[in-house]
Amino acid sequence: MAISKRPAAPKFFDYQYGNNGGLTLFFSGVGTAGSSLILFDDKNKNGKFNKGEELKTVSIGNDGLWQADSGVLAFGKHTFRSIESTSGSIASKQAYFNYLGPQKPSAKPSVSFEEASKSVNEDASAQVALTVKLSVNKSPVPITINYSLNDGTATASDGDYGPGTGSVTFGPGETSQQILIPINNDHKPEPDENFTVKLLSSPNVNVSTAKDSAVVTLLNDDQFLSITQSLTAITETPGNPNQVTYALTGEPNTSVQIDFTGSASLNDISVTGLSQNDQITLSSIGQASFTVTAKTDQQSEGNETLIAKATDISNNANSATAATVSIKDYVDNVPPVIQSGQAFSYIEAFLYNEALDGPIMTVNDVIGVVSASDNYSGIANFEIVSGNSFFAINKQGQITLNANSLTSAANDYEVGPNKFNLSITATDSAGNVSSPTIVGIAVLDNLIDNPTLGLP
Repeated sequence: MAISKRPAAPKFFDYQYGNNGGLTLFFSGVGTAGSSLILFDDKNKNGKFNKGEELKTVSIGNDGLWQADSGVLAFGKHTFRSIESTSGSIASKQAYFNYLGPQKPSAKPSVSFEEASKSVNEDASAQVALTVKLSVNKSPVPITINYSLNDGTATASDGDYGPGTGSVTFGPGETSQQILIPINNDHKPEPDENFTVKLLSSPNVNVSTAKDSAVVTLLNDDQFLSITQSLTAITETPGNPNQVTYALTGEPNTSVQIDFTGSASLNDISVTGLSQNDQITLSSIGQASFTVTAKTDQQSEGNETLIAKATDISNNANSATAATVSIKDYVDNVPPVIQSGQAFSYIEAFLYNEALDGPIMTVNDVIGVVSASDNYSGIANFEIVSGNSFFAINKQGQITLNANSLTSAANDYEVGPNKFNLSITATDSAGNVSSPTIVGIAVLDNLIDNPTLGLP
């Protein structure tokens, strides 16, 4: 087929042979001034173009919408004319072509993705660009091709990527365009995900079946929550050691729930660094820590296991990690020991000269502090088990005068000190009691007792 003339309007820009001598013509640019009629060989075929219509496809021949009078399109020259109504007058514009007989239909341009797959990092401003290609473009008007976005492991409902459908438009003569798809940074630590972009069928192009889709992979850039511990085993015995520190890393400002499980119970430990509901928030650089100390429960229960499970409750409740620590059992059955040979003294108070002898001893004044040691639990209490009733001792081992001590502290008009031997025991936190130990108390004479001073 040969086109002998292409008038300014209507613009005849392509053709395609059909079956049995038919022909399809593609026109554009008609219908701009008003309604138009299309005539074939000066016969009205009722091909009406509406105002503003930019593209019209007309078929003639045995297989088309318009049939030649003979039933078969004749060889030779034919006219194709549009008649437009312009300001009440009729303007005629026509195109000519020579029909040379049935031939193979001309191929439509094919459209395809340049890449079958593409990966993009998931961040706040990310988008993925996919290049779409036309094999050829003779169209004087834009060609629009629709596409769909299809969920894979990434889903639109979960906010992983942008809208589910769209279109790409090629201008006249253009053969390359890009589809831009926004990617959402969901701040969820998760495996890499993917979705598929698929080109949809179009009447004016052939979609390449080999390259009609592209797989987009979203690369995770969010840090998974992790928990590590400074030790894998601690003991109930202080200093052996009995404390472990847990370190958390993950997405900044993430709220984390800590749950303790295992054979060890919350009665076996004390925790610092967590809120009352056992939660903690990671810092702006995604870090936090807390400490667990093993308690001494004085129960023979064997070694126990403590599991600290951390769950990201801000971004991904399914993201959990755990760290396990063994707590070694210990039962203290060793009693404390009071240092032997301890002795204290004070001066009688009757006619006491504070300027010469120092402050007067009164009730609750401390005479001395008993020294004792314990291997593990610590001293919990002291007790005077025998001696006399003039003295008292507290949990810190401080010996003081009690109410009865006024008699012992008074001047007894004797020359020489009064001496008391107190039998004292110490008890540790595990309930172990030391052997009684003698602590001496001497009540020293006031100088006024000296008969050479002439006093009664």
